Amino acid sequence: MIRLLFLLFTIISVSSFAQKDVKVNPHNDTLLKDTVGPYYQKLADNLNKVVDDFPNNFDKIKGKKVSINSKMMTWYSKVTIPECEQGIIYQEPASGFDKWVYKARLIRKDDKQEPIKLYKDFLKKLRLTKLNCCIMELKENVDYMGDYIATWHTLMLMEDKSKGFKQLTISLRYHEPQGDEKAEVYLYIMGSDE
Repeated sequence: MIRLLFLLFTIISVSSFAQKDVKVNPHNDTLLKDTVGPYYQKLADNLNKVVDDFPNNFDKIKGKKVSINSKMMTWYSKVTIPECEQGIIYQEPASGFDKWVYKARLIRKDDKQEPIKLYKDFLKKLRLTKLNCCIMELKENVDYMGDYIATWHTLMLMEDKSKGFKQLTISLRYHEPQGDEKAEVYLYIMGSDE
């Protein structure tokens, strides 16, 4: 009987010790650092505010009109995505239909090391961000100019969402500096050309 009690006590002790190892403290776990908390929630919330207004040509988030030139109508966005400068919204004529674009710059620097690092870090955060409208598919490439481009296309719509979201494209682009240009990282939310 004493052996049985000793065995039972040992099993309970080992079991509770193992459970302590499984518990995750989100405040100390670096894996979860960028996926929980106020920053991550603000990124998801603000990105969804922009994306949710995509079928409406971003009408709800258009702010003050910007005078760049007489041929292109441009507005500041009322919504700022964390780590980005204030975005702009403009209409870009494209193959038979008007394409609306939300564009925001993350960084512009002479040194290319910081922009490429920011591109990679922000790409990781975007991969973890869930959209209200749809499930997106990511494709990455490097173009002939040395620019890194990560582009998401709509793979599947959530229930009761507008079919307009099928044209949604989100692109994160690192622009390799050429000559006197600076290295830049931009976020685009727009309709696809397809």
